[in-house]
Amino acid sequence: MQTNTLAQLLTRTGCSGALLQSHHWAETGLGPPESWPQSLQTALSICLTSSLPMFIVWGDELALFYNEACQQVLDLPAHAPGSGQPVKLGCPQLWAAVGSLLRQIMQAEEVQAEQPYRWRSADGTQAHALTFASSPILSEVGEVGGVFTVVMSLSAAIKQAEREVILPELTFERAQFEAVQQQMPTGVVIAEAESGRLLANPQDTSILDTEAELRQQRVENALRRNNTTLGLLSEVANQLLLNEQPKAFIDLLYTRLSEHLGLELYFNYLFDEAQQQLYLHAHGGIPSQVAERLHWLKLGQTVSGTVALHRQCLVVEDTQQTTDPITEQIRALGVTAYACYPLLSREKFIGTLSFGTRTRSHFEPDELALMQTVCDQVAAALERSQLLTQLQQRAAELTHANRIKDEFMAVLSHELRSPLNPILGWATLLRRRLKDPLLEQAAETIERNVRLQVQLIDDLLDISRILRGKLSLNREAVRLEEIVAAALETVHLAATAKAISIHTHLAPDVGWVLGDPARLQQVVWNLLSNAVKFTPKGGQVEVGLSLVAGQSHLEPCQDSLVQLTVSDTGKGISAGFLPHVFESFRQEDGTTTRQFGGLGLGLAIVRHIVEMHGGTISAASPGEGQGATFTVSLPHFQPYGNVPSPQAPALINFEDEPLQGCRILLVEDDFDSRTFLTILLEQAGAEVSAIASAPVALARFPDSQPHILISDIGMPELDGYQLIQQIRSLPPERGGAVPAIALTAYASESDTERAISAGFQRHIAKPVDPSDLVKAILDLMPSNSNAPAYRNLP
Repeated sequence: MQTNTLAQLLTRTGCSGALLQSHHWAETGLGPPESWPQSLQTALSICLTSSLPMFIVWGDELALFYNEACQQVLDLPAHAPGSGQPVKLGCPQLWAAVGSLLRQIMQAEEVQAEQPYRWRSADGTQAHALTFASSPILSEVGEVGGVFTVVMSLSAAIKQAEREVILPELTFERAQFEAVQQQMPTGVVIAEAESGRLLANPQDTSILDTEAELRQQRVENALRRNNTTLGLLSEVANQLLLNEQPKAFIDLLYTRLSEHLGLELYFNYLFDEAQQQLYLHAHGGIPSQVAERLHWLKLGQTVSGTVALHRQCLVVEDTQQTTDPITEQIRALGVTAYACYPLLSREKFIGTLSFGTRTRSHFEPDELALMQTVCDQVAAALERSQLLTQLQQRAAELTHANRIKDEFMAVLSHELRSPLNPILGWATLLRRRLKDPLLEQAAETIERNVRLQVQLIDDLLDISRILRGKLSLNREAVRLEEIVAAALETVHLAATAKAISIHTHLAPDVGWVLGDPARLQQVVWNLLSNAVKFTPKGGQVEVGLSLVAGQSHLEPCQDSLVQLTVSDTGKGISAGFLPHVFESFRQEDGTTTRQFGGLGLGLAIVRHIVEMHGGTISAASPGEGQGATFTVSLPHFQPYGNVPSPQAPALINFEDEPLQGCRILLVEDDFDSRTFLTILLEQAGAEVSAIASAPVALARFPDSQPHILISDIGMPELDGYQLIQQIRSLPPERGGAVPAIALTAYASESDTERAISAGFQRHIAKPVDPSDLVKAILDLMPSNSNAPAYRNLP
């Protein structure tokens, strides 16, 4: 997960951030910034916000980025700090200086990562000494993705070191000279014009030589300290890049600073905006009971609270000699020098970081500058950590909300499907038995509307699957003309009822497509049912199927499209709504007086299914009242070898009593569903034991020894999953291997997977077609599977 958003990265202050924001990244080898790895974004964040001269090279091309301080020190082009141009092309002088070092680090070789260099300005008129301190930047997979380099001017460092050495010497030598002058009748003085340095007794050259050697040694020691500081800053930058645990990297940072500066304790407070107080986030060098007592601080309380109130650094020297109330806490801890810094990132106050010592009375200016630089980097790292935490919390909230939505959809499906099961079942049985035309019409109406209700529920579940990316396909070679023929048969009754004529123009031998037969059937049925639905009585629907050429000019079998068109003479589509016709929950007429029902999901699902098959769908209409045409194009598929023709499902004749002699244990807590299923199975010839709860079924199971178990899932006390698990724990001779069917209103793919994992062989969603249930029972019987009935069962 990214800790820096793109907007945060590109809104840095200064011209470097502005150039980053304006550059055309999509045209470079790095690609658009949203695709950059997090390690590069983090390194850029540190570089662009630092006052120290820094540059970064990234990737195989060693793309160069540098901040304004680096541009000024190295006299680099001011127009290209964020262009990502390869360093070899953009800054040849820099490449000549450190190119070999950068290559070695990128190849993960062990090298001396600090190199001095004599640097000349672009016009060649000025020269000064620099040190480049480089560290590798590790990518998310643990490989070296780039190099992070801090630049330090050795010229300034040498002058500072010489000043630190010469000033004390001048004081000492002046005192020496005055003593000699008092003892000698004639004083001898040597004065250097440039430095004003005074020497007595110049005849004693051995003393002068010794002093020169000592002075040189002191300068070298000062340079060595500066190099150590550079190494420390480089290590800090690298740790902030690699470490995602704030407490861990602050503690490690304190350990390294304490070695370098002789520190003995630190406090890191973070600001709680809700309570407007500081809380102790990390600490070192103090007892745990002291930390507990100082866990919360008010603004203005102690040194840290004062810094938080005024947002300014506060340094307290000779602490034990002060009487200021705000220093009382640190005096009690024996602190003799204390420095506290506000942690600010892009003007946002995050907290404070303070360091203390018990052995020194003050800090040197360069030490305070080092602590300030480190605190600036810590502030940026803490801000990134807080953003990461917020993003993780947001992701957890979204995951929780998504889980609640899925649970709601499952419950909604269950509650809607459960009452439909006995309605559809009874309507089906009534149609088989009724002789009165009016009663048969009533049963047919009930069945048709139940199936419509089931389709609406399935559409809701499909949209949920699409949004979660869970809609899957079972691909096989399919002849689309067979799919069209089956869909035409399904809508035939609805079209006849409205006196709508359906004309087909199906080209012979259109060939194959590679797809999911059930999903393709859903596409064709949806388009045909919509055409019938929106066409007035006496209208006309035309269905065409043909093979057309694709976009290229390859062989027809390699680049052809199977094209399906469904046209009607119905209400048409207005020009304003036509671009939105495939959007979810969109209907052209959403008023309470609308003529046509539905949820506005069918065409959205159709488009998604077609696109999953690699095809396209389009809609066209001359206008309202002038009909509409939908065109589906799917890639033509040429299978290898002969593809077996699909077998038409065998029709179940209940009058033959196909389940005669089969003992079935039915566990269903809903009275209406239990009653219907019992009658249905008994009419098919089965011997049914219908039980209302799982505990009772378990108690009777060993004695009943059923051939088939049919169980609901959602039941009180003990659900269907627990029931089948306890049955599967029994040995086979006591019925532990009995074939089982989960007949439930929980109808999602995850419900199917869970039922099979629990021990069921089949998962059938309610409402169930009686023939489908009987066929599933026949398929699960272990013997005589080809016989129409099971008269010889034990």
